[in-house]
Amino acid sequence: MTFSSFSRWALLLLMTSFNAQAQITWPDPYLSGVRNLPDSKLVELIVSGSEPAHIQHIINLAPKDPALALERMRTFADLKIPTAMYVTGLWLQVKDPAAAFEWLKLAADAGHPVAQEAVGAQYKSGKAVARNDAASFDYYLKAATGGIRPAMLNVATGYCLGDGVSKNVKEGRRWVDTLNKGQPKAKAFSYGDLECE
Repeated sequence: MTFSSFSRWALLLLMTSFNAQAQITWPDPYLSGVRNLPDSKLVELIVSGSEPAHIQHIINLAPKDPALALERMRTFADLKIPTAMYVTGLWLQVKDPAAAFEWLKLAADAGHPVAQEAVGAQYKSGKAVARNDAASFDYYLKAATGGIRPAMLNVATGYCLGDGVSKNVKEGRRWVDTLNKGQPKAKAFSYGDLECE
């Protein structure tokens, strides 16, 4: 990959990537019934035994008391709830990147698509774990299959350039088409954007 193609790839990735808040507000099916409820309703559901309500309540607590929120989230992460493992990993990224990676990988291996995208990014960057382009591509592919658009971009790029996988322009173009589905023409990617011609 030349510098100019890398720069183009990085810009395209930034255009589709989630920021930290978007990662927390990703429409996780596990939290779909409790996402926008007021805390008073969440507490009612917690009393009746709702784990999703409890996790959402902890997410709501995080801006007020991050340490307590992390401690409480770890309780649910220890129960192997993928959303809790993912959020725990996300919250630990600055404080303890190695532990964050382990939690994200546990969530990814349990099928959490945003965690799969995050693990792919970790393997690609080589910061919290040794760089591994093949593992990065594998996790991006899992996330892309789960509907995560930044991962779709990485899969398309991987196939088009042979990055982490054998070069396969036809498959790369299929992923470009999948990425573009439902997008306004102005936000659509061309095969040329990803050097997939």
